[in-house]
Amino acid sequence: MQALRAGVSGYILKDITGLELINAIATVHNGESYINTDLAWRLVDWQSKVPRQAAKYGKSLTKREREVLDHICKGLSNQEIAGALGLSVNTIKAHKTLAFGKLGVRNRIEAVLAANKVGERKC
Repeated sequence: MQALRAGVSGYILKDITGLELINAIATVHNGESYINTDLAWRLVDWQSKVPRQAAKYGKSLTKREREVLDHICKGLSNQEIAGALGLSVNTIKAHKTLAFGKLGVRNRIEAVLAANKVGERKC
């Protein structure tokens, strides 16, 4: 979880096949995220135990997390957000991951919906 929160682009387990490793590398190289299927199921199980709304715990987004979410609402990529805010792509990924964790979401669509729901952002 720490690696994912830090913004890694991919995560594989050491017992994957060679073909799966090639697929993972190609996926990340194309700018997408890759998580091993077994790990994804573990994350889904873990996620189901985590509250889905940040408002339940009073966790609010930082100013920078809100800025990143604003740009996500506009449909900007991590690279475009980094350029707009004058930050590195890895820093954007870190802020995005922290915001997603606070909102209890797994992707950009869920983040926008959750932010609207808890009043963090109107897109």
